[in-house]
Amino acid sequence: DPVVQSLLKNSTILDDDTDDAQQLVEWMKDKKFGWQICYRASEDGWGSADFHRKCDDVGPTVTLIKCGTNVFGGFTDQSWKVSGPCVQTVFITAQNCVDNRDLAIERIDNKTYR
Repeated sequence: DPVVQSLLKNSTILDDDTDDAQQLVEWMKDKKFGWQICYRASEDGWGSADFHRKCDDVGPTVTLIKCGTNVFGGFTDQSWKVSGPCVQTVFITAQNCVDNRDLAIERIDNKTYR
């Protein structure tokens, strides 16, 4: 799959993990957006202002975060905003996805996310 290969080529988090990349593509198959990296903390800065400078108003995003060997993330069909009204969103959460294929998709109904 060319989308999976593109994800693997451009991601420092997925680290050639074809199964995880395929799972992300499968989860997102009904979403209409292209896969493009808009922010990488190791290159763009680690602060929230750095994140928002690169990600605000870009439309739907998949966010992947790696902490040690744990990888987790989320999806929102709303653009990120540094301020303004909060919106409900749907997140994909995956704990320790490198070691555990039992990933979960959960809806987060908390209006504190921007």
